Amino acid sequence: MIWQSASRAGVGIIQQPTFLIGQVLQQGRLMLLLPRYRLSDIDILATYTSRRHLSAKVRVTLDFLA
Repeated sequence: MIWQSASRAGVGIIQQPTFLIGQVLQQGRLMLLLPRYRLSDIDILATYTSRRHLSAKVRVTLDFLA
């Protein structure tokens, strides 16, 4: 991924969730710059084509997210 090579090259800083870069952090290939800083919660958005004729899977997922 482009952010991996750019950040490892010392070009700048990145903001990524630990589930994406946890292994790279453990290997010491990246370091935490602001370890005490935490982002606020984010919204999860769901986009679907129409409210009419939603499949059961889509409806259950939307209900879960709500």
